[in-house]
Amino acid sequence: MTTTSEDVWRLLAELATAQK
Repeated sequence: MTTTSEDVWRLLAELATAQK
């Protein structure tokens, strides 16, 4: 399973919006 920096930032963005 490989995760690129873009994937990480995208996941973080989704989590941030989910918390709000």
